[in-house]
Amino acid sequence: MDFFNNDVLPIIYQQGSLGASGDLAPLAHLSLPLIGMGEVRVDGEKLPAAEVLQQHGWEPIVLDSKEGLALLNGTQFCQAYSVWCLLEAKRLYDLANLAAAVSLDGFDCRLSPFNELLHKIRPHEGQVKTAETIRNLLKDSEIAAHEKTAVQDPYAFRCIPQAWGQLRRHCPRGAGVFSPKSIP
Repeated sequence: MDFFNNDVLPIIYQQGSLGASGDLAPLAHLSLPLIGMGEVRVDGEKLPAAEVLQQHGWEPIVLDSKEGLALLNGTQFCQAYSVWCLLEAKRLYDLANLAAAVSLDGFDCRLSPFNELLHKIRPHEGQVKTAETIRNLLKDSEIAAHEKTAVQDPYAFRCIPQAWGQLRRHCPRGAGVFSPKSIP
């Protein structure tokens, strides 16, 4: 709890575990600072765990029989990392929609490929929601509202809902619809 409350983050490497019997390597790096070993990140700086424990006046814990095994034997790191990856996918999906909307405006594209009726013909949830998101992002655009001169926009723009709408199906639910105000 002290580590968490003081934003002392154990350094855990992304590679190095086989994942065959839980998360041995990542959980070992997660647990090392508890016994005064390994490295941690504090305020963006990588430091030896022993040094940080000493700075805070914390004593390293001394493990009893089977406590080391309890710290290493599990899949909690894989699960936590998977959740982080899903959240990161949602963030990138939202940023891709914002980039698409800005690009559509910048290239003076038509919004007809994002028409709601067009996407209701084949109601794939991700495709429908992607088109809706683009429409919402551009609803107040003066550029999108004026008449176009090009006969047809580049295919890369026209197929945005179909091309990455499938990604939305796999993004975490309840994260809300993206709005430009939520950019980190």
